[in-house]
Amino acid sequence: MYQRRRKDNKGIIIRAVALILTLLMIMTSFSKIITNAETKSKKSFTVSVVAGAMQPGDTKKITVSPKNVKVKSYKSSNKKVLKVNSKGKLKALKKGTATVTVTAKNGQKSSIVIKVFGKNSDIIVDRKINGKKGLWHIKSGKVVKKTGFATDGIDWYYTQKGKVSKKTGIIKGKVNGENAQWYVKKGKVQLSCSDYIYDKGYTYKVVNGKAGKKAKGKLDAFFDEEICLSENETKVIGEEKISFRVDAIYESGNVGCTFIEDGKESEVILEVDGDSKNVLYTKFIKDYKIDFIKIENRKVYIKISKKNTEIKKPMAISGQAGNHYTTTDYEYIESDNLIIFMPKGISFDGNILVKFEEYMKSVEKNTGLQRKQIESNYVGFQVMQKYVYGTDVFEGVDSEYKKVHVYINDNIHPNCSAVREGYSAIIMDSYALKVNDPDKLETTFIHEYTHYNHLTNGTSFNPIMNEGYAAYIEMKAAREFVKVSDEDFHYNYLYGYLMDEGELTEANAEKIFTEGYPDGPEHTKTYNYGYVFMEYLHQTYGSKAFTNLFKEGNKILDKQVEETGMGDLSGENTAKLLKKTYSNNIFKDFVKWIGEHPEYTREAQVYE
Repeated sequence: MYQRRRKDNKGIIIRAVALILTLLMIMTSFSKIITNAETKSKKSFTVSVVAGAMQPGDTKKITVSPKNVKVKSYKSSNKKVLKVNSKGKLKALKKGTATVTVTAKNGQKSSIVIKVFGKNSDIIVDRKINGKKGLWHIKSGKVVKKTGFATDGIDWYYTQKGKVSKKTGIIKGKVNGENAQWYVKKGKVQLSCSDYIYDKGYTYKVVNGKAGKKAKGKLDAFFDEEICLSENETKVIGEEKISFRVDAIYESGNVGCTFIEDGKESEVILEVDGDSKNVLYTKFIKDYKIDFIKIENRKVYIKISKKNTEIKKPMAISGQAGNHYTTTDYEYIESDNLIIFMPKGISFDGNILVKFEEYMKSVEKNTGLQRKQIESNYVGFQVMQKYVYGTDVFEGVDSEYKKVHVYINDNIHPNCSAVREGYSAIIMDSYALKVNDPDKLETTFIHEYTHYNHLTNGTSFNPIMNEGYAAYIEMKAAREFVKVSDEDFHYNYLYGYLMDEGELTEANAEKIFTEGYPDGPEHTKTYNYGYVFMEYLHQTYGSKAFTNLFKEGNKILDKQVEETGMGDLSGENTAKLLKKTYSNNIFKDFVKWIGEHPEYTREAQVYE
């Protein structure tokens, strides 16, 4: 059985997705922290004073911004410490702290805390010393020439040789009683800064002016942290060689992105699927993990982490029929051309891969088509694993898709999902692994690999043609492996694919072919019609009668896909192709041929 698909669902991966995929990078912006140098809450105006500590006898002027604010009054909370007049002029009286509140004529208020220091304090002052005006570091009235940090009661500063430095960078020292590394800009500690800061070959994560975590290189964000990115924004994350870009945010909530490692780009899509959020990769990314957190107000939130991916190794088996195995976890086995993925509890014999390789060669010989190595997006493998097993436990295994992928699951009907371009795979139940049954050859893999071989090389026709060809090659291959008489083979193998007597007439043969059988018990007739039609086609028009249809069939199918999105040639278009290639009366001729070949019919069956 093969899986029908539409243009937007070709072989598990959505085709439209493959056009855009790009990976994303995002950076969290930290909220500004208000210090005692700033207003206590958001106002329509702010108040400030020039830098430099106040000591008894010092004066300063309150500055109101913007300048057009009409001030009603200035008020000091402690007039014994700090006095303020109606013009906003401050005068320090004695050591202590006072809050100056400025009230505008419209009733709004803003305030600032002013500290008055004693004469022996270790502070920053705005004075002219040794003929040089500026911000000086003094203690007990003398210049402190030792490098370090000091405050003016509002801000903290980095000083060298007694003066506030003009240096910018990450500097170690004690601020507010805390020894740490601090972000300094032109000599002033940036206590309200929370950001990523680059200095001397490293990027630091700065929070409230204090530098914490660091990483080598010039970065926009670190690993293991929530990052925010807008459309068309690129960020360098964790390492200089890694960057991410958001290319497009779609109405569906999906996001097309680009992941860049050492200059090499690979496309990624962040997919919103109901309540779940998925990250789909066009290429396997071994050392990094992307978590899609949310999308909000056209902002994308993700987290990027480093990982040490332990790619599963194949289960070792003997290759001998006499050895038997049962999986104890998710396991896989592989040969030169094939991988079989299995969940826990699957039993098989040691020669399973040997047998399947033989079956593959037989199919390729009988179809005349070699196994085609598909160039596929990794997302197809991701989606298939989650569909079959609910997890991507086989992450990274054969990530370049060099082998045929077979999945074992007893809860999914055997089928082949295959296309000319894109991820293709076979799903079977565990019964299909019984390759050493002495009573009957188990042919499920032969049938499904025929679909794979056909659909990755050529046109996907209507169900009767596709299933018929798989059944036809299945029987040709089976005949090579089953050592019984022709009569026994007929009744034990072919009989299930024979047509019911009287099923087709010259009046209904083409109609049934184009419309197909309805879902339900009678749908199995698809295989019977198809198998017998393939016998007729090859016996009448030669061994390449089916594959000769590919070239013209692909042209018709490509046009059909553009018009309707259907990835399998319709029954009507398949019938037209057969008539054009072989005979306008091909269906009537087929019915006549059946009458002349009763060995391809059986007594009418009851379908319930």
